[in-house]
Amino acid sequence: GLSEAGVKSIRRAHAVQPVTALQSEYSLWWREPEDKVIPALEELGMPHELVMRHRTPQFGHVFSSDSYSAGYYSYLWTDVIAADAFEAFTEAGGPYDRKMAERLRKYVFSVGNTVDPADGYRQFRGRDPRVEALMRKRGFPVDESKGGGDKSSTSTSPTTKRN
Repeated sequence: GLSEAGVKSIRRAHAVQPVTALQSEYSLWWREPEDKVIPALEELGMPHELVMRHRTPQFGHVFSSDSYSAGYYSYLWTDVIAADAFEAFTEAGGPYDRKMAERLRKYVFSVGNTVDPADGYRQFRGRDPRVEALMRKRGFPVDESKGGGDKSSTSTSPTTKRN
């Protein structure tokens, strides 16, 4: 199965191995499932809806304490970094750009915990990660005039304290 995939990703994955399930959350701001994804699923012979195994009450732990929500925030921030790093590759010419891959290896992957991860990312990308990359990845509209695509815009990076 796939999670939160767009039509192109669904078609590519299905061409390699038939996809049997797609997890997609509807949103007030993102209607692509209705306009594009569901017709593609029907064309590929996939179901467009599966009954949820969990209901909202099963996710009470998300809001029951700060410890879980803080951990969940770190997952979201990781997704911001991944989306922003992927945009670095697409800006450089594509997801397999060798020079960008070398920068990622040199400044992020190979340094381990010898440098602050935020500093390593800044060396790789030339700036902090931007939330707008995740917003674009998830299909939300991004106001490019307010820094969504402007390379000089400020980061919304969380402040971290290192021990």
